[in-house]
Amino acid sequence: MMQDSIGTRLESGVSGNFGIVRAIACYTVVIVHAYGVVLAEVGRDQYVHLFGFTPDWLAVNVFFLLSGMLLSYSLDFKPAFLPFVAGRLIRWMPAVFIAVLLAVLVVGPLMTRLPLEVYANPAALGEFIVNIISFQNVDTPLPGVFADNATGPSLFVPLWTMKYEILFSILLAASVATPVWRMKWVIYTGIAVTLVAWAIVFHDAGPLRANRPFEHMLRFAGAFALGIAIYRLRFRLPHSLPILAGLFAVALAANNTPAGPILGLLALGYGVAFVGTMKLKVPAVLLLIGSASYGIYIYAFPIQQILYAISPEASPIANGLWTIAFTTPFAVISWLAVEKPLNEWRRSHLHMKKAAVAA
Repeated sequence: MMQDSIGTRLESGVSGNFGIVRAIACYTVVIVHAYGVVLAEVGRDQYVHLFGFTPDWLAVNVFFLLSGMLLSYSLDFKPAFLPFVAGRLIRWMPAVFIAVLLAVLVVGPLMTRLPLEVYANPAALGEFIVNIISFQNVDTPLPGVFADNATGPSLFVPLWTMKYEILFSILLAASVATPVWRMKWVIYTGIAVTLVAWAIVFHDAGPLRANRPFEHMLRFAGAFALGIAIYRLRFRLPHSLPILAGLFAVALAANNTPAGPILGLLALGYGVAFVGTMKLKVPAVLLLIGSASYGIYIYAFPIQQILYAISPEASPIANGLWTIAFTTPFAVISWLAVEKPLNEWRRSHLHMKKAAVAA
């Protein structure tokens, strides 16, 4: 009898559970961001930490774990390097572009404190559009919009992680398009080196973590690499509740110790794979929200800023919950009207086909 593994469950098709996991991670970010939006003076050191990270940073680690795992899965159905990269850009960019246009044409005119003729400066609006959709300066504000908000005037600051997502996706696709992907020792050595470096750097708040670009690159690379490793080893990883419980028990016991971050990452990675491949009868509405998780990521912060501008006296929890309530419909509309049709188009036009690689 075949072992019940992560791989055997993936073979039956990627479960909608992964989208729900991503949506939960997005909602976690929303709730934590609410404290920064409403109480800008609250420092990150005052937040609850688990495995060395605040809940929103753990949620972002989940994003990159999922990307490493699911993009590896997707690349087993890849046509070639360029079609895959084009497909990812088609998946990511149009939804962001639509959101940016809505910000410029609707949010800006309604929320700016400047006269409309001053707000409608082509150079300033053009700079905003280019900076956001290129993910190079997502802090760029709209003229006169949210100038008095406690956390500053940004609308799309959570998109700062997208440049790392794109970079890692291109590197992964390049490895699959060459013999590297089939050279197990190269792949596993690279993953091991990344995770060892991750364990060394994140075991405390040392000077390397003070270098923010380096810290971000390594943090996301470690999560992404673990996602790749889980996919590559999928048939050797049992789908086991006792293993899941054991990993989290060990990680929790090591919390607030130098080993906590890396053990927490390993437990989180297995947990994401375990939950994502569970055989559950999930209500259709939750599957829809899971599919719309990218829209939550895009729209939540602008809505959060709008709610603060309208009601700055609201508590962080109120801001976060109302943000979730307003963001979810926007995300679903984005999925149904923009992302899903483009997904169907790219799948039919890029001729995705099976090209499986053994672990």
